[in-house]
Amino acid sequence: MARINLQNRRTMYILLGVSIAVLSVGLAFLRLGIGRPSSGEVVMTNTTPNNTYEYQIPGTEVFKEEFQLSTNTAPGNTDEYDARSIGVYLERDQELNASFRAQGAPIMFQVYTPSDQILGYSLGDLEPNRSIAAQQGNFKYNALESGTYEMNIKSTKPSGLIDVFVEYWIQ
Repeated sequence: MARINLQNRRTMYILLGVSIAVLSVGLAFLRLGIGRPSSGEVVMTNTTPNNTYEYQIPGTEVFKEEFQLSTNTAPGNTDEYDARSIGVYLERDQELNASFRAQGAPIMFQVYTPSDQILGYSLGDLEPNRSIAAQQGNFKYNALESGTYEMNIKSTKPSGLIDVFVEYWIQ
């Protein structure tokens, strides 16, 4: 093994000191938030199981709900299928952005407006009085009136468990 002479040891200590200083400055920038995107940029937050990206506008709070729907009833007795409701207050012209995914079976996703109109998820849109069963999807909805909107998620199978994940934010 080669011996380190005084000159090489001094160089090694200088390089070690410089490395620690650079690391400290980098950590300080991260802690202060310097280098974060401005409020107009879109930030990739994560990927979904099918490798599509989910995005969030900085400054908006993302709400996440995870739950199970559990039904044990006779086939066709849809009134007794398990459901969950999530209430969201929107001002007129605010935009509700939502995405969902279900494991175990498709779900029915509907939004009840403050004036009791029923909007159902259908291939990326909310349509009045129409809804299709889906295992995943997303939509944007501009509120036509102020008030509480109820997102209603319902099981589509008579027995068993469905794991559901809903993510939503308001702009």
